Parts: sequence; C-alpha cells; structure tokens
Amino acid sequence: MTTPIFLVGGGKGGVGKSMLSMALLDYLRETERPPLLIETDTSAPDVWKAYKADVDNQCIDLEQRDGWLELLDVIDRNAAVATVINTKAANQVGLRKFGGMLSEALRQQKRKLVVLWVIDRKRDGLELLGSFLGMQGKDERVEVHVVQPLLG
Repeated sequence: MTTPIFLVGGGKGGVGKSMLSMALLDYLRETERPPLLIETDTSAPDVWKAYKADVDNQCIDLEQRDGWLELLDVIDRNAAVATVINTKAANQVGLRKFGGMLSEALRQQKRKLVVLWVIDRKRDGLELLGSFLGMQGKDERVEVHVVQPLLG
C-alpha cells in the first residue's frame, strides 16, 4: 500500500479545518518526506498561502467535475507522497455530486484515506459526514476520525 491521503473536512467554516490541516502538514514535514497539500478552498486559500513556499501544493476547485478529475490525476501522480486535502467550508455540493470518484481512485491505487472530520455542536456537520461515508461504502481503506475542537 502506498502513502495515505488525509482529507480534512467538515460542514461549515470556523470549526478548525484549516488549523487542523496546518498541524497535520507540520507533523508530516517532521516525520516523513514533505507532504503534498491540495487546497480546495480556492476563495480563501489560507492554508495554501501559509505553506506554498514549504510544500508541494495544488489549488483545486472541487465544486466542478473537472476539479475532481484534476484531483484524481494529482493523487495518481503523487502516489508515494502523503497528501493532505484541505476542504473548504460548505463543501457539501462537490462531495455529494462527485465524492464517489475518490472511492474509485482509492480502490485503483490501493491507497488509504484518513478522514479527519471537524464538527461543532450543530447537526449539519454530522449529516454531511454521514452522506460522505455513504458514498465511500464499507471500504477498509477509509479510516474516519471525528474531531470536535474544544470550545471556550
């Protein structure tokens, strides 16, 4: 099996997805060869801005089918590199329409997908997670961790 793909997702903005992506990038930079960042928040690419000089990166819009095809191509070309996908707030549209494409790519490449799903105390984040998991099916290559930041 090749290196994992880490997908940092959640239902809305302000829950900590970008911060978690940055922490994961820092960790991977210290423990493995440099990771690949795929920034999908093309309207506010804060993680990309912070890491563009330090790691290989791509900005990809996952609201369109062509963006998913580009994502799959980038993942395929970088099979030996741990990949961090930072998703944007309200990523439901693209995930619901095209997220199944990622499942097929995982099967073909024999890569593991580690999902770090950041939620707040509201229901919408869990509903989107349920929808995403439904697209993935029961795949042993998908590992999901639900993260709830400490709220002051």
